[in-house]
Amino acid sequence: LEPGHENCATVNSTEVSPKRACANTIVEAVPAMHIDQYDTEDPVQTGDTTTYVIKMRNEGQKETTVIQLRFLLPEQGSYVSHTAAMGAEAGGGPVNGSFDAASRTVTFEAIPVMKPGDTCTYKITIKAEQQGDAIGQATLTFAEFNKPFSVQEPTKYFTE
Repeated sequence: LEPGHENCATVNSTEVSPKRACANTIVEAVPAMHIDQYDTEDPVQTGDTTTYVIKMRNEGQKETTVIQLRFLLPEQGSYVSHTAAMGAEAGGGPVNGSFDAASRTVTFEAIPVMKPGDTCTYKITIKAEQQGDAIGQATLTFAEFNKPFSVQEPTKYFTE
């Protein structure tokens, strides 16, 4: 039997031989990734900057693998910089990333493994270039979940 909890029952009768049946319940831990996103300045005057902060954590009970974050810049802003670092519980090391101007996307290197409770914080600084309603979008993928999922942060860019 696989690891788990086995529950057995036996029925006795004077008319038939005893009958025994067992059920094995297996409890498996699962990874559960969570992301939050906010901007440091909102509204933002054109010419000024805001930083989109994305906090990610494994709130499951199992390791998560091949975790990758991408950030799509708002159309009204221009790229300034990005940083990312694992939380202290995971050793605190940096996570490298690169900006692709054609797709307006910052792509961070995949994190090989995040244990339960591990965190990572990403920061992408944007300069407000034109007035309007802007959306910064972070998209997360990981091996144990078949679909990417996203969070968005609205920011108002204004001109005085």
